[in-house]
Amino acid sequence: RMGRTMFYRLVEMLEPNPIFHSKGRKPQRPVKYQLGAFLFRYGSLGSDASGVAHKLGIGFGSVINYCRRVTRAIRELRERFVGFTSEAEQQATMEHIQEVSGFPGCIGSGDGSGIRFDERPVCDGTQFMGRKEYFGTVIQATVDDTTRITSYEIGWPAAVADSRVFKQSHFWKHRHQYLVNGRYIFVD
Repeated sequence: RMGRTMFYRLVEMLEPNPIFHSKGRKPQRPVKYQLGAFLFRYGSLGSDASGVAHKLGIGFGSVINYCRRVTRAIRELRERFVGFTSEAEQQATMEHIQEVSGFPGCIGSGDGSGIRFDERPVCDGTQFMGRKEYFGTVIQATVDDTTRITSYEIGWPAAVADSRVFKQSHFWKHRHQYLVNGRYIFVD
């Protein structure tokens, strides 16, 4: 669930993106409506684009366009909110984790989770059937002590094992850059 305050904060972050500025004569709907349709579609299991269009009284194509715009704009915010921490931030993280748990040198943790699809993908659908008998994709993320996302891997079919996803991740392939001087993370 997303509260009103967070919703409008996200609207403010998305509004400057040029993708929401019309290039033609017909103006776009305000960002809050586009974000609302996006959240309505992806915020509940089983809400496909046609169902959202019907419930909101807008065109199917509008729902698709709104979701594409919001997805792209959110992805472009990545650099502001996701990324490996600086040396000073890692020092503070290590000190906090050692103080709380007694593990010296730990700079965060990581885990994976499945994201369910409401229907079987048209292309290579069987690959997206996970061991828990639902269609979906896998996301894995690493975080620091404040739960700030420091890296992530997304888009692998649910049928792929967590260990394989992790070993193909940017974090793992470049672990010698991230885990220096005996530093480590806890991973499930």
